[in-house]
Amino acid sequence: MVNVMTENMTLDSWYIQQSQLMNKLDRIASKYGLSFLQYKILLQIECYKSSSPTDIAKGLKLSRTSVSRSLKGLQKKEMIGRIYGNSDDQRKVEIRVTPSAKKIIEKLSNDLLEVKI
Repeated sequence: MVNVMTENMTLDSWYIQQSQLMNKLDRIASKYGLSFLQYKILLQIECYKSSSPTDIAKGLKLSRTSVSRSLKGLQKKEMIGRIYGNSDDQRKVEIRVTPSAKKIIEKLSNDLLEVKI
C-alpha cells in the first residue's frame, strides 16, 4: 500500500510539473495570439513539410480531429492557407504557412529558447 501511495505521489508531482510547463508555454505563445499546440502545428508544417492534416496529426501524434480544429483556428487568424486539389486528386488539401506566420514562428521559437525549465 505504501509503494502505491509513493508511486501515486510521484505521478501526481510529475503531472503537476507537466501542467505548469504547458501553462507556461501557452502563456508565451499567447503573446503571439497562439496556443502552444497551434505553434507546434505551424512548426510541423513549416519545418517538416507536413502538408496534409493527416501528415500533421501523424507527425505530432495527435488525433486528426484535434489537428483539424486547430487548423481552422489558424486559418481564421490567416496563419495558414489551404490549397485544394490538383489534377490528380481534387480531394487532396495542402496546408501552407503564410509569410506573417513564418515571422511569428521565428520570434516565438527564440522566446521559447529562453524558457527556464
